[in-house]
Amino acid sequence: MKLPCPFDGRLVMIGFGCIGRGVLPLLLRHIDMQPGQLLVISPDEEDGAVAAGFQVPFKVLRLTEENHRAELDTLLGAGDFLLNRSVQVESAALIALGHTRGAYWYGSRLTIEQARALCQHNSATSLQVSATVMAGVIWTLANPDRGILEPDQLPHDEILELCRPYLGELAGYYSDWTPLQDRERLFPEGLDVNDPWQFVNVRYR
Repeated sequence: MKLPCPFDGRLVMIGFGCIGRGVLPLLLRHIDMQPGQLLVISPDEEDGAVAAGFQVPFKVLRLTEENHRAELDTLLGAGDFLLNRSVQVESAALIALGHTRGAYWYGSRLTIEQARALCQHNSATSLQVSATVMAGVIWTLANPDRGILEPDQLPHDEILELCRPYLGELAGYYSDWTPLQDRERLFPEGLDVNDPWQFVNVRYR
């Protein structure tokens, strides 16, 4: 999937943690735009050195509930794109499901050396997330009239086509692991020891 024409607006990225740093070179690689069309916003002045390495403008600014609208109104206009990377993102690289053959793991096998060879400022884990962020941005730019969609509503084949070069080997394996393994060594957790795959044994508290 490619954009029908170069992106001529401005892309403002809020937050520049590991995923923001990882996705920046992917955006420049896959979207026809100049570094000057991007703006990275972060409260941490030290992040500016990484942005400068890509010749991307950087603004030290801590956005809050009180000031975000006034600040962003001066930076965004019609046709611009806001990418919020200031919230924590969970990676879905591991899927473990119990069934008659035990647990099943499916995911991307990628070493940190392979990840950094594919795209700088990434680890094996962050690259899986960065690639999906990049794919989501490109799909959104190519489909500006689709409104707000949940991830499950996006065309997985188009998204995966963009992500695939960054995922390494995709493989699945059966395992005898269960959510009860190595649990309650430090404190009691209220587990269902009779049925390892009950939700109470896997939920985060």
